[in-house]
Amino acid sequence: MKPISRRSMLKIGAVFGCTGVGIKLSYNMLKDPLVKLDEDLKNAIQGLPAASISAAIFKNNQVYWSNNYGYQDISSRMVMTENSAWQSIGSISKLVVWTAIMQLVERGKLDLQRDVSDYIGFKLRSPHYPHTKITTYHLLTHSSSLSSRKLMSAPYSMADSFCKNDQEVLETWVLRHLSPSSSEYSAELAFNNYEAGDYSSVSPDPLGVVSGYSNLNAVLAAYIVERLTGKDFESYCDETIFKPCGMIQTSWSKNESLQWMTHYEPEYSPRAPIMQAYTKAMIDQGYASKGYVSTPKGRDYIDFVNCDYFSSVYPMGLLGTSLQSLLPFFLAYLNGGKVNGYRLLKPETVKEIFTYQRKDKHSGAQLGLGWFRKFDTKGNYTWGHDGGGPGIVSSAYINPRKGAGVVLFINNFHVNYTLRSKLLNTMNKIAFSE
Repeated sequence: MKPISRRSMLKIGAVFGCTGVGIKLSYNMLKDPLVKLDEDLKNAIQGLPAASISAAIFKNNQVYWSNNYGYQDISSRMVMTENSAWQSIGSISKLVVWTAIMQLVERGKLDLQRDVSDYIGFKLRSPHYPHTKITTYHLLTHSSSLSSRKLMSAPYSMADSFCKNDQEVLETWVLRHLSPSSSEYSAELAFNNYEAGDYSSVSPDPLGVVSGYSNLNAVLAAYIVERLTGKDFESYCDETIFKPCGMIQTSWSKNESLQWMTHYEPEYSPRAPIMQAYTKAMIDQGYASKGYVSTPKGRDYIDFVNCDYFSSVYPMGLLGTSLQSLLPFFLAYLNGGKVNGYRLLKPETVKEIFTYQRKDKHSGAQLGLGWFRKFDTKGNYTWGHDGGGPGIVSSAYINPRKGAGVVLFINNFHVNYTLRSKLLNTMNKIAFSE
């Protein structure tokens, strides 16, 4: 955490000489913003609630501040450190998939406008539009018509997608569920009824993400990387993204000897009926505990100790990492594609990724090449992604022009989203301050 300056301490100290009704208000107004943020995040452990939180702010194209709060593991009372590794950061993981795709575009191995059938070894077509090709560009812009909501999102199957490490490799899963020659292939489950690339007709998303959003887009994209490189996707990422960027505590595999933290869900926290069904599925499947562990302050949590956070479809959102290990990935995008002396992507590729491609008429969400664009109340825009899953709700957004951005990981998916928004707004205000 960035040290507090002597001037800031004097500001804080001055308030103790104040008297009158406005003393608390004056105290908060005079605090250094990072001191106030630190207090807010500590309080958010109870307020959200959350077993743990990791947060970072980018400013002037570098890491300006970062910290970790709460417990790496409640039962053993092990607190969070900079080495505590999240077993999943949710769909922020997809940004790694899109990065791998764009690396292959740079190397001339992949054409975004070419039929993916040319890359995957079988013909992929929607039964509703059999003459329309599906391209990698459609995968990046979530307009392929592939439907993870139907194929993967029943409570039990989604629980398996996060937790069931049955040793089936990515290739086997893709061929089993998406190849017409498979006895298990169901075109009706694999596709929504709209033409690939038809933004005006993309299916609305029931969970409020951009219409057409599908985990299958990232799963198929990762398989394309495997086909074009001859390497499994895990190895490709280790060799061309994680290790050269200095992301030494980042891995798709949970077999790595990192300080893996336990993910939790409180006994009580706000959640919609569909998510209650999902939680029940996690417990019924044995991925979540039926009993509770308690924090020293008396908050009860169920844990996901039996969830492997790895499955055949891991590219959809199962990247494991400590906060500090992930930050170089975003620093590369803030600095024209280069970090720690390694050229992750060319500057022109980064510019192409952060070029507006479409706006969702249902949610208003805006997309570049795989990255979402958001605007704050001050008109500042950021590019990034949100994520969620068992014991994780996450956000990571940056603005390359201003060298600013924020990352926030919360250990509990079912949080007070109003408080979460306030925390993100506070962090953004610091990131974009002069």
